[in-house]
Amino acid sequence: MTRLFPGLLLLLTTLFVAPAFAQDEVEGPGRSGATATQGEGVGEGMEKNEGEEKRAEQRTFPQDEKILVYKGLFCGCCGGWIDHLEKQGLDAEGKSTRKLAQIKGQHLIPNGYQSCHTGVSREGFVFEGHVPPRMVREFLANPPQDAKGLIVPGMPIGSAGMERGEKFDPYRVFILKNDGSIRTYEKIETYQQQF
Repeated sequence: MTRLFPGLLLLLTTLFVAPAFAQDEVEGPGRSGATATQGEGVGEGMEKNEGEEKRAEQRTFPQDEKILVYKGLFCGCCGGWIDHLEKQGLDAEGKSTRKLAQIKGQHLIPNGYQSCHTGVSREGFVFEGHVPPRMVREFLANPPQDAKGLIVPGMPIGSAGMERGEKFDPYRVFILKNDGSIRTYEKIETYQQQF
């Protein structure tokens, strides 16, 4: 029975957390309603790797930046992601809520790109899902001029907070632009690349 528990927990999370997003969607600007999977290019005409582009303008960022992580009431992987952020020297706090879909709507997280938690910095930058802790830290230190945040759709196995033994599924990190558009930012090929 104990060997079945992690698989059962993942199944229950998939059954109860993911459908809640679909039923509770908040429509807003920049929401296309299109869905995305990690293996797809996610939309036509997208640039392959925005992370390789030069950052247009550097901005200073407060050293005491805090990330408030909105999460579902019973999600355990969200706490795992928060722990990883703190190990990277970031100040992160979890806040359970029943209004997660509304929060995602307020921050213009498009349908098909949502995950189980939404991190919001004091400056208003958004980190949707299991964004690699290294990339959160780098983004906050030098945010791209036209960026609202970073997104990892779904709950990729092996992402920070979603560890399942030695299993790891490569995934993409997307950048959310201020105009609501989404571009590929970086592809994560290994577990170690996240830190």
